Amino acid sequence: MLVGAPERKARATRKPREADAPTPSLVVEREPLQRPVASGTVHGVVDPTQVRPGLQRSSVSVDKMLPRQPSSQHDQAPPLAPFRWGALIIGLVGASDRLANDIWPTGVILVALAVYSTFTTFRPVPYRDDRANRAIIGFDALIHLGAVLFTDDWSSPFAFTLIPSTLLAGFACGPVYAFQLMGACASLVSMRFLTINGIGDGWRASAAWCGVLSLVALTSGLSRRVSVESAKQQQLALDRVSSLAEANGLLYELHKVAQKMPASLDLDDVLDSSLKQLREMIDADTITVLLYSEPDQQWEPVRAIGYKTDNVYTPDTLPPPLSQAIEEHGSSIWLEDLVSQGPGVAQGMRCGLYASLWTRGSLIGVVALECRKPGRLTETHRVLLNGVTEPFGIAIDNARLFRRLRSIGADEERARIARELHDRVGNALAMVGFEVDRVSNAATRGQPVVDDLHGLREQIKGVVGDVRETLYDLRTDVSADRDIGSTLEGFLVRVRTRSPSIQVDYVNNSTSRLPILQEREIWQIARESITNAERHAEPSRLLVEWHCSAAGAQLAIRDNGKGFKKGAGRQDSYGLVGMRERAASMGALFDLTSEPGAGTAVIVRLINVDRGEES
Repeated sequence: MLVGAPERKARATRKPREADAPTPSLVVEREPLQRPVASGTVHGVVDPTQVRPGLQRSSVSVDKMLPRQPSSQHDQAPPLAPFRWGALIIGLVGASDRLANDIWPTGVILVALAVYSTFTTFRPVPYRDDRANRAIIGFDALIHLGAVLFTDDWSSPFAFTLIPSTLLAGFACGPVYAFQLMGACASLVSMRFLTINGIGDGWRASAAWCGVLSLVALTSGLSRRVSVESAKQQQLALDRVSSLAEANGLLYELHKVAQKMPASLDLDDVLDSSLKQLREMIDADTITVLLYSEPDQQWEPVRAIGYKTDNVYTPDTLPPPLSQAIEEHGSSIWLEDLVSQGPGVAQGMRCGLYASLWTRGSLIGVVALECRKPGRLTETHRVLLNGVTEPFGIAIDNARLFRRLRSIGADEERARIARELHDRVGNALAMVGFEVDRVSNAATRGQPVVDDLHGLREQIKGVVGDVRETLYDLRTDVSADRDIGSTLEGFLVRVRTRSPSIQVDYVNNSTSRLPILQEREIWQIARESITNAERHAEPSRLLVEWHCSAAGAQLAIRDNGKGFKKGAGRQDSYGLVGMRERAASMGALFDLTSEPGAGTAVIVRLINVDRGEES
């Protein structure tokens, strides 16, 4: 809640929202204010630079379209429990005659294998090829190998339990490890079996079991490779489906927005067409649109329908209903009684609808619709306003971006050159033309014109000098070999020469350089500001300060000229817009302070977010 806006029990219908954490990329502060605290407020004031929740949009849910992925390795593995219990049942049938005579050791081993099979049924060995898992698989094979060795080798009723161990080794680690493990087990059993029964009687059984285990190892290992390749192909297919689903969702959202957005990218056209659509849906007495200027942290009225206003708001002077709308992060609010819940934006209003405009996670403006009679606005109107605020904000943001691109393009450069030539050369050429006419008339009347011709020659020399100076200024720029400090110093030398009545002081306290693109933007701001002071402010003193270090940079230009009232029309108002936009493109703070008779101060401050320190 803003300062000066106490909590009120407003009957405002609001949507539930989720609070997003502030994620500013650049910490900025104005000199009159304290440093922003962690909660995103300054003196309790809502600071839009610190509150940047994203847009809330309905989109196609990709998760609902795709099959759920297995949550663990166990879900991906073929179950071995049936094989284990099948081999154990075969062992039980084969050991029935032995168990009838004596339960040692056959009965004890059978119970131990049953307990182990129960354990692995509920806690199966994962199919994962790493050192730890190979040790577990080796221990599994060792248990069954011991059972076979303690119960007559290949004649053991538990010889079939080696088959699930071989399957486990092949499925988890591939055919090579399965061959190595089962080869070792089969060799130990065969050597002991042949030693006891002799080669003539034991080689057939040994060969048969070695062949069976080799075939199982080969089959399971190849199955693992096929499963891995199949899983890769399935994942690729799922990734493609996921990408297509995301693209479909984005196209769907863009289609919905495109149907509601104005076709033009001109800001005035966007505002006019959007407000026309809004007035057709909601019959309000006044409509106000305020856009937020992030560099100087001010709210400027760009449209006021039904009344006149030139009020420029700061975060602590914003009307309470607009502050509440900002806190709702895109969801409009409806106030039925502005007498107790207001005041509103326009005077004499009794009820109103208010909504904040967000795009790309940033607050760009607010819109207010107000009526003089209570009860004219309803919940239905609030829902209608909710439906148009998002496309309205996107359209305004696109128009502002387009204006930024256009301002730094060829059109803006041609306009700047034309303005330079007009201001410096146009007036001088007009005076030369008047002097030529006067001298020509004097010569026609027979009056002496020699002195006038000498004066005219001096004026022409002055015009030529102005043309050269203008061309020199237009060519001056920051480069890899010439930093902004040196460029400013050379430029101010020419200012002293052509304006000797101005005392120009320059302070350069730089220990490092900014990226060249940022230096060029700051140089353009400095040149525009110095030129404005020289031509329009009529100062007796001009102070330029440049500070740059690893922590950040600051440009300050102050003059003691006649100043001006903010919001009033100026000849260089286009230049002020350009300076603000250049500062915004760098994420820098642009602060302009001026009062009639008190001079003007322009401060551009940029902080290195990697260091998190102030210059």
